[in-house]
Parts: sequence; structure tokens; C-alpha cells
Amino acid sequence: MDNIELLANEDQTMLTVNIKNRQPVDLIDFAQSMISLGAEYSDFIAESQNHLISDEIKLYIKEIRPGSIITELMALAPALMPFAEHANTVIDFTSHLKSCIDFLKGSGSRPENIDKQTLSRVSKFVEPVAKDHGSILQVDATNNTGNIVININSKQANDIQKKAAEEIDKINEPIVGLHKQVVLYWTQTRSDNKKGYKAVIESISNKEVKVLFGDNEIQHEMIHCEEQIYEKAYVVDVYVETVRDRPAVYKIMKFYEAIDLPE
Repeated sequence: MDNIELLANEDQTMLTVNIKNRQPVDLIDFAQSMISLGAEYSDFIAESQNHLISDEIKLYIKEIRPGSIITELMALAPALMPFAEHANTVIDFTSHLKSCIDFLKGSGSRPENIDKQTLSRVSKFVEPVAKDHGSILQVDATNNTGNIVININSKQANDIQKKAAEEIDKINEPIVGLHKQVVLYWTQTRSDNKKGYKAVIESISNKEVKVLFGDNEIQHEMIHCEEQIYEKAYVVDVYVETVRDRPAVYKIMKFYEAIDLPE
């Protein structure tokens, strides 16, 4: 097997994971934590359009330092050289990881690209800290473009795992069918066939979806009887149809009331 030679490069970005543990860390938990982090990185880069040969870039351990469990990771290209041309992959990934963790901590909005695999991986990543009361997990990515730091204590790690499990359960629930008293807001209201009506229902999806009406009376009440419709949200019952497990059409079956959008 070829040796991987890590050459010094001042532009190279390091991803440092520091587990400040109180109790000995289970080897399997630590290994699974790092495997989950690496798998999420690989998928994130593979789906990115900003990095070349993305399916072949991986994270490698450069060094494990004593004290706490301090792991330094770096991105390497297939030629087994530090991937200096795309060192920002680590910064981009850490930003993605932070947005997922902030959401699960309750301090950020839901990322569009978060799915069941990501939720499961984040949950496994924080496992060593969740099991060790009083411990802290710190993730640090730094290069000449900036610095991203993530801090998670043991209580937050448990909250993250609980929230991740709840979100996975939601994903496992069927989207197709009737959803009662959900909140909808318009992103497009055009009556011609090419454009049509589009709206967002955040409890179902953050993306805008084509809207149909159960009858003309509902359409009249929601579109023609309300003023400044883009400043309103609407409590409705909708029937959801999907394509490839994603919402494709909302059919409004009942309109309850209009409310002001928060500023």
C-alpha cells in the first residue's frame, strides 16, 4: 500500500476536532463519530458544484494530539497530495456542518440540504460527548479566508440527538395525503397556465410548490377577497401529491383564515 505523504502548505486548511472528555471515550463511539464526519464530508463535496473531481476527495487524519482527543483532518486529492487548489472544501463543509448543528440546537433555520442521512451522521458524530456528562466537542476550521468554530457541550449533544431523531421520524412520515391547518404563503400568483400559483408551506417543505384549488370559491376567497396577499399567510387544509418523494402539488381543500406575516 502506498504511503500518504503530507507536505507542508501554508494554504492548506485543517479541520480540528477536539473532544474535551471527562470520562474515557469508547473506541467504537470515537471511530463511528469520525466515520460519520468523513461520510458527510464526502457526500457534501460530491453534491457540490464548486469543487473539481469531488467524488475522489476525502478527509484524512494528519495527527491525533495528546491532552484531550484532538484530531487534525485535511482534504487530500487522489494523487495523495494536499488538495491546496480546493482547500476551501473544508471551510465550506464546516459551514454546512455548523448550519445543521445550529438547526438541531434550536438556534438556526432548517438547512435545505439536510436529509435523513445527514441527521443520522450528525447524531453519531456527537455521540462521544452526549455520553460523557460535562464534556465538550469543539470543531475548528481555519484558513486565510476565515475561521469557523463549533462548540457543543454534553447537554447540547443530547438535545441534538433528540431533535435529529424527531426530524428523522418526520421524514419517515408519508408526505402524500391531507395536511390539516398548515400555514401557506404565496410566492407567485399568476392565473395563466405557464406560470400559475406557487406557495411555500414550511412545515412540509422549504421549497415553493405548484398550488391548485379544491373549488373556485376557495380561490376567490384567498386571492380576490384579501388585500396585499404577499404580506399574508393562510391557514389551510391541503392535499399533497409528490413526485420522487418530494411535494409536487398542493391542492387547497379548505381555507380557514389569513394572518399577517411576521416582519
